[in-house]
Amino acid sequence: MKKQINQFIILTLVVVLGFVYAYFKFMFIPQWTELKDISAQISNRQIYLERLQENYKILSTLKQNVVELTVTETEFKEKIPVELDYPDIMMTIYTMANNNGLSPSNLSFESLKQEGQTVTLGMSFTCKGPKANIHTLVEQFLNGNEYIFVLDSISYSGPDEEISANMKLTAYALQI
Repeated sequence: MKKQINQFIILTLVVVLGFVYAYFKFMFIPQWTELKDISAQISNRQIYLERLQENYKILSTLKQNVVELTVTETEFKEKIPVELDYPDIMMTIYTMANNNGLSPSNLSFESLKQEGQTVTLGMSFTCKGPKANIHTLVEQFLNGNEYIFVLDSISYSGPDEEISANMKLTAYALQI
């Protein structure tokens, strides 16, 4: 009888081990592999989501920058005149020179040049007066409100009390 019990125990053990082996082979290991794959996909998706969130923050910053740059562009366009009016430029320069105690003597215009979206007008301006007043006039040219002037060059001649200054200026306007 002991032999039958031993055979029964061994048979039961073999059957149980067989079921355990079959369970692990056909049920547990495939599910475990699938869970590992899903976990890897979730991890990759989490990294992708974090990158998207960072890009969204960057995008919102870029949108804010676009708004700020658009406002700045509008402000610059409002400062730059649309056209260069010869008589008005002449009156502006002569008035600025007279207001600074200078004697304007000559203003000559070059031809208009188109450079991209801007139009430039070169000028030669000669005036006489104290050197400090000439420097004040140059600062007013560079910080003017009506026209945007750029001082290309300046040369002085004569005594310090009554210096003659010859300036090369360029005025800018937007081409619309």
